[in-house]
Amino acid sequence: MKLKKITYLLLSAIIFTSCQKDEQNEIEMTTEASSANKEISNKYRLLDISPNAYHDYFKMTDNTLGFNNLKSINNVQYSLSQKIEIQNYANKSVSLNGQKMALGETIEGSKFSESEIYGKTISLNFKNNKSSNDVTEVELYIPKKLNVSKPVQQIESKVSILAYYKNFLLEWNADPKNEEGLMVAVEYLGETLSKDGNKQERKNIVNVDHIENDNGKYILKQAIFEDIPNLSFVNLILMRGNVDISVIEGASYKTYAESHQRIPILLVKDLNSVKGFNE
Repeated sequence: MKLKKITYLLLSAIIFTSCQKDEQNEIEMTTEASSANKEISNKYRLLDISPNAYHDYFKMTDNTLGFNNLKSINNVQYSLSQKIEIQNYANKSVSLNGQKMALGETIEGSKFSESEIYGKTISLNFKNNKSSNDVTEVELYIPKKLNVSKPVQQIESKVSILAYYKNFLLEWNADPKNEEGLMVAVEYLGETLSKDGNKQERKNIVNVDHIENDNGKYILKQAIFEDIPNLSFVNLILMRGNVDISVIEGASYKTYAESHQRIPILLVKDLNSVKGFNE
């Protein structure tokens, strides 16, 4: 499962919900798409529609400058990447913590280190070299790099973590300075385990929730596993970061940095279907 696919699914959920005025706790959207004469059912659900920074993370803006940091499983190093999409970049200058950024280059990875970004208040300066000498400064606290301690998966293990859906406990390194909380998502792509081998159905389900307090522990709501069958292969995604959206000389700028982990689990809803499973 590629990060691009995950981002697309979560983006669809955020965009849809941001258009809603309903105050209900859960929003659902089901669409049907035709591919090779087969219908694919897509369902996205936000369990918490209250305003938070992660809604802004998925909003479309004229300009984007950000850092994405992914770790797929525990004990594997993060992969830091830098995203820069600045219109008319030849006439503009952007600096991060006093270091000028190369706006016209496509960069794999980032010339900035994690220690310069995460757990720090970063300062970004935006300047239009052609029309103005004024400098717009954006300051943003970026939470510490995320490290999930429960559940964990051993390095090089190809077996998904067996996980019971009730009282599912998440644990991570807390950041008391983080006022934005975290985003957690469960993604099901239609694959389940059976005695005859894995089964695949034409269905995608993404359920998204917001964790308000960054205290290092959270028991997932059972609703985040709604509509997902027993013994399903699921991606558990936990994200922490911060976002700013500013309007500078009539154009919108989104600046952000985030870190997230993706953990594959085998979801158990019926304990009788699993031998030797300890709750």
